[in-house]
Amino acid sequence: MIHVGLDTVAMNGDGFEYPVKLGDEVRAGTPLIKFSREKIKAAGHPDTAIFVVTNPNGAVFTFNTGMQGKSGETVIASY
Repeated sequence: MIHVGLDTVAMNGDGFEYPVKLGDEVRAGTPLIKFSREKIKAAGHPDTAIFVVTNPNGAVFTFNTGMQGKSGETVIASY
């Protein structure tokens, strides 16, 4: 699960795009969500991103945190 921003549900989807849908097959590098940090901040919400792994099937995940990421370059999680 990916949750972007705190209390952003009040934005009713404004500023968010979902390039994949339930049931799509994804591979490494497939964008899962796109969002506008500017719209989130303009709505008065923090742009904190929360990632939750709900079913790792025994895999060991490593999360890289505490840094600024760059789209397409920064690895944030691996297994």
